[in-house]
Amino acid sequence: MLLPSRLTSIAKAIPCRCFSIDFSHEKPAPHQLEHVTTRLTETVPLMFRHRMDYTFYRKDVVCDDQIFNIQKRGIEQLMSHFGMIGTLGQVLLPHVEMEVLSAVPVIDEGTVRFRWRVKYVSFIRILTNPRLLRFDYRTKNLSWFDGYSVLTVDGNGEVYRVTLQKMQQDEQKSLLTSTTDKLKEKLAPSTANT
Repeated sequence: MLLPSRLTSIAKAIPCRCFSIDFSHEKPAPHQLEHVTTRLTETVPLMFRHRMDYTFYRKDVVCDDQIFNIQKRGIEQLMSHFGMIGTLGQVLLPHVEMEVLSAVPVIDEGTVRFRWRVKYVSFIRILTNPRLLRFDYRTKNLSWFDGYSVLTVDGNGEVYRVTLQKMQQDEQKSLLTSTTDKLKEKLAPSTANT
């Protein structure tokens, strides 16, 4: 009986060392991309209300914000950048919210492609249209712009690069232009006959 107690006391005296294997140079597993996708879809809609989730970012993450033409390095700078955007949105806009349009993990590239939309009302619009003070009317008449983010994930399941871009509305403009051109073609012969 002395032997087991003596061994346990020796085992307690030896410090336990945990070794972590670094897979940052490898591609992420599908479940790691799914984790990032899930965290984004759950937390991004709360950007202007709560603190974002930064648990799946690397400490040396690089953020290439092509909307504001800014590049941030490190988790602290990323947190302050997103925090500043969230705070300014709440201060400068009486109504602002964020919506997830799509989040797609791309296994071959090791990325998560993420489309989002910021919906808002400015003070100028509220002053010119008092009906926007009513919540139900305001939510149906929000201004918006779309953005596109690419999050690159490493083999440890952590995001090491974020690229933010504003989406161009080329598809809608080209659809509107082609519809307008078709209407002009239909109206042109009838105008010539009169």
